[in-house]
Amino acid sequence: QSRTILPRRAIRNQRVMTVQDGRVVYRPVRVAFGFNEPRPASGLPDQEWVVLEEELAPGTQVLVEGSRTLAQGTMVDPVAANTARQAGTAP
Repeated sequence: QSRTILPRRAIRNQRVMTVQDGRVVYRPVRVAFGFNEPRPASGLPDQEWVVLEEELAPGTQVLVEGSRTLAQGTMVDPVAANTARQAGTAP
């Protein structure tokens, strides 16, 4: 079974912020379990991760930075973590 793994900081109040048509959309999620270890392939410096009970659809963009301050419906221009690191900006 395939699972979605996200940085713990991407989840707030049992939801994640995703991008749909360039706008922030809240999606409720349930965490199956958490674990602590670096995941360098993600392009993120996080060490705390969670596994979701239900998989997000392939290609779903999840906001990690700004996930505590953006309101639903806010227009965003997401940047992939690996791209942000190469450009020298925060993910």
